Amino acid sequence: MKRIFQIVFLAGMVLAGIWCADLSAAEVKFEKNEGAVKVLIDGKHFTTYNFSYGMKPIFWPVYAPNGNGLTRDYPMKDPNPKRFPFDSYDHIHQRSVWFTHGSVNGYDFWHEQPSRTSGLIEHQEFTKFEAPSFTSVNLWKVRPTNQILLTEERTCTFGADTHGRWMDLELKLIASHGDVKFGDTKEGTMGVRVPGVLEVNKKQGGKITNAEGLTNDAAWGKQSPWVDYSGIINGKNCGVAIMNHPTSERFPTYWHVRTYGLFAANPFGVRDFTGGKIQDGSLTVKNGESVTFKYRLYFHDGNTEEAEVAKNYESYAK
Repeated sequence: MKRIFQIVFLAGMVLAGIWCADLSAAEVKFEKNEGAVKVLIDGKHFTTYNFSYGMKPIFWPVYAPNGNGLTRDYPMKDPNPKRFPFDSYDHIHQRSVWFTHGSVNGYDFWHEQPSRTSGLIEHQEFTKFEAPSFTSVNLWKVRPTNQILLTEERTCTFGADTHGRWMDLELKLIASHGDVKFGDTKEGTMGVRVPGVLEVNKKQGGKITNAEGLTNDAAWGKQSPWVDYSGIINGKNCGVAIMNHPTSERFPTYWHVRTYGLFAANPFGVRDFTGGKIQDGSLTVKNGESVTFKYRLYFHDGNTEEAEVAKNYESYAK
C-alpha cells in the first residue's frame, strides 16, 4: 500500500509540473554586449565572459550566491587598499578566471610580458549561443608575428544548486596549423585568482582542501580530482572549487595551487610538481588532431563541507 501511494504521489508531482528536478533547476540567461557576455542565474549576475579584454578571454567578475565576489578584481579595476585591504597587487596576468599555458611550442601564453616568445588568445566567433551554454572559437597566436598555433573550441555551460553556481568548461584544443607541444612547466593552466581575504597567507580564515583531505601547502603539486579554496568574506563562509572531469585528458590533474591566492589545475607540469628531473609532462598533439580538457568551477556559499563540494563533484563526474 505504501509503495502504491509513493508511485501515485510521484506521478502527481510530474503531472502538476513540480517534479524535484524542476524545483532545483536554475534559469540561465545571457546578455551579449560588445566584447562581453553577462551571465544571469535566476535573474542575478553570476559572471561576465570578457572575450576582448587583454591577452585572453576571462571570466570577471564572479559572484557567490550571497553576493560576494569570489575572484580578485585586480588588474581589471584599480587597486583600492582601503576597500580591499588584503588584496595583493601582483601577477598582473592572473586575471580572475582564465585558461592558458606557459609553454606552447615554446611560446608563453601564461604571462603577459611583451616579447618575441609571448602569445595571445584571440576570440573569433560564437558557434553556439543558447542558454545555458555557448561555444566560442579562439585562436592561439604568437604575439609578435600573428602566427596561429592552434584553434580552441570552448564550450561554457552554467548552472546552480542550493549551495552554489557553476560554470562547466570543455576546452577542445585542435592542432589546426601543425604539431603543437604543451611543455612541462608549472605555469598553467585552468586558473583562478581568489580575492586577498581568501588567501591562506593573509590568515583571515582561508583554506585549501583537496579531495584526499590535504590542505594548504600540502595540496600543491599533487594529483586530485578536485580542490577547494574557501574562507570568509564579509563574515560569510564561501569559496570556489575547481573540479576535473574523469574524461578530461590526463585526469586526475596536478594542482598549481598557492597559499598566496593562485589556484590552477595543470596537467603538464609533472617535472616541476614531482621534482623528478627525468620526468616529462609535456604533451604533443599531432597536426589535425585534438585534445580536450573538462573542468567545473563551483562558486559556493559555505565552507568545503557545508557546500557539499564532494557531492557536487560526484554529480559532475557522472
